[in-house]
Amino acid sequence: MGKGLSPLGDGATVQGLLSARSTEWEEEWGGIAAESPWHGHRFQLDAHYKTMQYCKNTLKILRVSDFIDAATGQPFDRSAWERMVDKFERRDGIHHSDDWKLRTITRIRRLQDQIPARAVHEMQRVRMHDIHDRMRVYMKKKKSMQPAEIRPDGKLNAIWIDAIGVGHETGEIIQIRGRRLIPAVTWGTRWVAPLDRDFVGEAEWRIQKVGSEYRRMSEFTIRIMTREITCARMVAPASEAVWNEKLGTCPWKKIWKIRGIYSTPRDEIPWLKLQHRNLWVAKHGGHDSDKCCAHGCNEVENQEHLGKCPIIREDFWRRIIRIMRILGLEAENTDKFIITGTTGPNEVLGRESASVMFIAWRCLYAEIVGARTEERNLRLESAYARTIGMLLGRVKAHGYKWRRWVLRNRFKQPLVKKVIPQKHQVKKLISMDLQGNGTICKRLLDEFQNVRRHTTYTR
Repeated sequence: MGKGLSPLGDGATVQGLLSARSTEWEEEWGGIAAESPWHGHRFQLDAHYKTMQYCKNTLKILRVSDFIDAATGQPFDRSAWERMVDKFERRDGIHHSDDWKLRTITRIRRLQDQIPARAVHEMQRVRMHDIHDRMRVYMKKKKSMQPAEIRPDGKLNAIWIDAIGVGHETGEIIQIRGRRLIPAVTWGTRWVAPLDRDFVGEAEWRIQKVGSEYRRMSEFTIRIMTREITCARMVAPASEAVWNEKLGTCPWKKIWKIRGIYSTPRDEIPWLKLQHRNLWVAKHGGHDSDKCCAHGCNEVENQEHLGKCPIIREDFWRRIIRIMRILGLEAENTDKFIITGTTGPNEVLGRESASVMFIAWRCLYAEIVGARTEERNLRLESAYARTIGMLLGRVKAHGYKWRRWVLRNRFKQPLVKKVIPQKHQVKKLISMDLQGNGTICKRLLDEFQNVRRHTTYTR
C-alpha cells in the first residue's frame, strides 16, 4: 500500500491522504480478503514474531483470504492445517517433531480465531455474488486463473489481457461447470485483479481532512485530487474575525465568492486585499505622515478609514452609491456594504454591482497612492471620473468579447450554438441580441458625458 493511503477501519484512526468508507457490514469490510492480516489497518493479528514469519515465509499466508478454504468458504480446520504444514515441510526438506507441529498448528488456529466475524461474513458474501450478462470475472480451477466475460447464454468468453490491462476476446467459449467465478476489479475499462486480491480497488475512498464524497480509486482524477487537496490546506483568514468585530457578522462564504462580470483580475486586487486586511495604507509606515490625505480630514489613515472617512464618504462613495442605484444595481450606503459587499443578513451584491465596486476601489486606491507620492490632497472628483470611464470601457469590452465569439464560431459550429445564450443577453449595463450587437445603458453614457464635461482626469 502506498504512503498516504488508509483503508476504512473498525474504530481505528489513520492519518493520511485518503480514508476509506467506514459504515456497517459489507461496505465497512469490502475487499477485506485481499488485505494483509499482519499489517492491515482494519485489524492486525496479535502474533509472535517467529510465528508471523513462519506463516508469511513458509506457509505463504499473505492475505486474510489465505485463512479461508476457497472450496467451502469456511476457515481451515485443524486437519487442513496439518496437511498444509506437512506439505510445505516436505517441499522444503524440513522435519520437525510432532510436538512442534502441534504447538505451531495451535498457534495458527488461535490467530485464525482473531479474524473478526464480520470479515469472514464479507468473504463468504463475495463468493455468493450475482451473475449477470457482460459481467467480468476470473475463472478459478485448481491453480489456474482465467479472465472471462459472461455471455447472455450463460457461457463464458475467454479474455486475454494485454500489458496495459485491456481485455481482448480470444474467441474461445468456456462452460462454467466445475469452475469458481470471482468478480473482477476494474480500473475504468482495464482489468486489475480478482476481487479477493485487490481491496484498494474495491473499497471506496475520500480525502480524509476534507470530508469529501467517497469514490473508488479509479474515479480519482488529477483535477479532483488537486482541488480537494488545495481545499484541505485552506483555512479561514484571520481578517474574518476582525471585520466581524468591527462591522458585525458577515456571510464570508458568500463574500469570498464575489466576482465581477466586467472587472478584470487586476481590478479586483485592492478590494480583496482590503477584505483580507493586507492593503497597504499610511498607518503601515513609509511616509512622513500617517494622516488621511483627504482635505479637511486629520484622522489616521488605516484600512477601515478608507470606507468610513466622512470626506471620502461624501465626495466619492456617496456618488458611487447614487450612480449604482440610478443604473438599477443593488447598493447601500453602509460601512458593511462598502467594505465587504454585504447587502443583507445573508446576502451579497450581484456580479454587475461587484464590477462597479471592484473598479471603484481600484480607482480610489490609485488616487490615494498618487496623493502620497506627489504629496498632495486627494482629488476625489478625479477618482470618481476615472471610475466611470473605466467602467464604460469594461462594459464595451464585454460586449465586444461576445461579438467576437459570434463571428468566430458562425462557420464552425451548428446554428443553435453560435448565438449568445439568453442569460447573457440582457444585463443592467448592456443589452445584446443573438448576434452580439450590443446597446450600452443610456444612463451610464450620460453620466460619462457629464463627468467628462466637469472633470479633468487621466485615464
